[in-house]
Amino acid sequence: MAKGKFTSNRGLVEEEEKRSYGAVFLLIMGVLVACTVWAVWQDTFSRHEWKKYKADFYRLAIEKYELQRETELVRLAEDPAYGEALAALEQTRLDLASSEAAEELSRLAREKSRAEVIVMETDLDNRVVKSEIEEAWYRVEFAKLHGESGDSELAAVAALEGRQEVTLAAFEVAEVAVATLEAAAREIREREEQAESDLQPFLAELGSIGQKLDSVSFEMLGMRVANVPVIEQVVLANFQRNNFDQLVSKVERCQNCHVAIDKSGFEEEENPFRTHPDRKYYLGNHEVKKFGCTPCHGGEGSAINEVERAHGGDHYWEDPLVTFEGGIEARCLSCHVSLQGMEKQDAGARGERLFQELGCHGCHLASGFDHLAKVAPSLKRVAAKDNPEWLVDWVADPTAFRPRTRMPDFLLERDEAEAIVAYLLSDSLEESVAWLDTADSPVGVDPGNAGLVAEGKALTRSLGCLGCHGFAADEFASHVADGKDVAPNLARVAEKTTGLWLYNWIRNPRGFSSHTKMPSLRLAVKEAGAITSYLLTLREGDPREEDGELRGRLAEAATVDQGEKLIRKYGCFGCHEIDGMKGQLRIGAELSFFGSKFDEELYFGNRTDVAHTWYDYTYHKVLEPRGYATDRIGAVMPEFNLSEKDALALVAFLSSRTESKTNSRFMAHGARDIEVARGREVVNYYNCNGCHTFEGSEGKIRKYYENLENAPPILEGEGTKLQQDWFFDFLLKPVRLRPWLDVRMPTFGMSSEEADAVVKYFSGVDGYDLGAVVTEGGEEAGPAHARAAHANPSGLDCAACHVEGKGKLASEHFAVSRKPLTELQATSWMEENLGVEKTAPPTGADSLGAFLGVSAR
Repeated sequence: MAKGKFTSNRGLVEEEEKRSYGAVFLLIMGVLVACTVWAVWQDTFSRHEWKKYKADFYRLAIEKYELQRETELVRLAEDPAYGEALAALEQTRLDLASSEAAEELSRLAREKSRAEVIVMETDLDNRVVKSEIEEAWYRVEFAKLHGESGDSELAAVAALEGRQEVTLAAFEVAEVAVATLEAAAREIREREEQAESDLQPFLAELGSIGQKLDSVSFEMLGMRVANVPVIEQVVLANFQRNNFDQLVSKVERCQNCHVAIDKSGFEEEENPFRTHPDRKYYLGNHEVKKFGCTPCHGGEGSAINEVERAHGGDHYWEDPLVTFEGGIEARCLSCHVSLQGMEKQDAGARGERLFQELGCHGCHLASGFDHLAKVAPSLKRVAAKDNPEWLVDWVADPTAFRPRTRMPDFLLERDEAEAIVAYLLSDSLEESVAWLDTADSPVGVDPGNAGLVAEGKALTRSLGCLGCHGFAADEFASHVADGKDVAPNLARVAEKTTGLWLYNWIRNPRGFSSHTKMPSLRLAVKEAGAITSYLLTLREGDPREEDGELRGRLAEAATVDQGEKLIRKYGCFGCHEIDGMKGQLRIGAELSFFGSKFDEELYFGNRTDVAHTWYDYTYHKVLEPRGYATDRIGAVMPEFNLSEKDALALVAFLSSRTESKTNSRFMAHGARDIEVARGREVVNYYNCNGCHTFEGSEGKIRKYYENLENAPPILEGEGTKLQQDWFFDFLLKPVRLRPWLDVRMPTFGMSSEEADAVVKYFSGVDGYDLGAVVTEGGEEAGPAHARAAHANPSGLDCAACHVEGKGKLASEHFAVSRKPLTELQATSWMEENLGVEKTAPPTGADSLGAFLGVSAR
């Protein structure tokens, strides 16, 4: 190495030592500063959008609250009452500031200070004496321990205790002096305190606005400065179970963007600065810090950097934001046992009931609905009921005969309809023949007798049949969906069946079908003959002649075999009881977790006009069930011809069928809610709302009454007064309670379990459990109950049900009618229901009202 290259023997290069790296350091420092600025910018503005939303909201809130404060100040300035209260306070303070009052308060304060010093001194003296007494007692014990008498020590104790009495008395005197001085000062200031109290209500709103301002800002140098955005989150500890049945928590950060969600006054703002709709109802029952947002709305609650991601917009996120109509309502089923009966649940509750009433559970297994009864009539004896010609037409196109039927259209070819009917007739032949052999011959039936027909028509309109059935093409009362009747319209009933079947059916429905929901009206022979005569006139055109060729085809074995295959294919046994199809499995896809399906799991066929989303697939599947069929993959689901409103309701309900397992501590239902849900199923099944008003829904039959006193009784609040034992017996064996009513409470033939469910439903919806009032035990309703109570008048509590007067129920709730009764009606009712011997009381409603202890006028 050349000479002079090194400056020392430690290997340092002179040229390297003289080289400057300042530019490099400056460049690195510049990059560091730039990276720091970029990081701060990203963290504050660019990357975290929630900070911008929060900062914008704080500025908006400050502006709004300050405007509210100015408005309130102007209102107060214009309020004479506020001015008077303020003037009274100022005058009181001026009076207290006058020389005389001020001097008195000053004197009292000085004397109080001196008295407080005396309190402290006497208290100290008392403590000293107390400690000296303890020391003296020690000396007594010490003397006795060493064999001395301790008399002198005891004398010292006595002397100290005497001294303690003096110091304690002085302490108490000093305390009384302080209290006296405080009372005197308080009496002087009492006027000011009262004036301040009188002014306080006027300032309450200002104080509230001030608290709101403090929640979004703070004061600095006399100016309002918005709070610095700080991230907030809610942890829902052990909220739900994962796929491994382990409890996992949820993190919610939605409120960092939706800052005003639980604040009033921002209802008209655009999202994300808008107050939650119906805030008091929803957030009042679901506190955000306890329930969060995503359990109801969906979305990725922990995401804060991107709006799309936070709303669950990632294609593979399992729980995207719910945006379709009724979807949020259906999410309530994660914690609630049922949506029916809940407020603000129109779409979800409607969808839930449609799923039950349309018989979806007959083809599709859905957890919680597998116990429901079949919704359609039994076909075990259909050969004894329906004319074969009519039956083929019906199966081929049900809506052609009854446009409002809920029987769906399977889009069958004529030969397919014939094959299905052939199997049904063959399968039901033995049962049908057996029933025909035992059926009663019709008595007093003559559709050609105009008077008899008119009598029968009058009976159908008075007994309560109109609560379920229509007797003209455009007549209906109860419906389960838009354009779908609860019970068949009977405008053309004579075209489908015979007088023999009609007569026996209306007299004893369960004699023909053991599980029918059609009740018995306990018709007399004459009534049944008149009604049957009327029904046999309900047809269009002349009676249809028998089709020999058709009946020949229906009897062919090959046709019967084809029909059996078609019934198995289309799953008719899902809704109908068919003797030869017992034990068949549901043919449709299971829907227990349908709401959790990914788009990739749904088959869209060749459709390009339908967006590939869960919502679009389900909506179009409900509206046009066979719309996704292809040449290779068919579809058998029938057309229900639902309205758009009903389709959306069903979609909303189906979205609730998810795999989500919410922790039981978040559940909103208990044993009573489950009982109410079960009872509501029974009440809906038997269409009790067709006649009676309850739970906010008016009885459907009431539209046919000019005088609503003659309509079936209103049952609102019935659960608060019904004796549960009596009600249970009454449902199983109804008796006539109101002889002035022509409408008749039918015998539904409920099982004991169903009757119990109805009783618990009415008491549950009213949140009441009355228990027995008249008597105890399991006696049957009617005379047996009443005789025991009548024997002991103190057991009668008539006013529990028969009420009137100030503060009582309105007149339409009277259990005793104001309609005059005949002597026979009054005495018969009393004998049947109260067990009173049939003696002739004074005529009319007055006698019955007097007996019950109420006025019937």
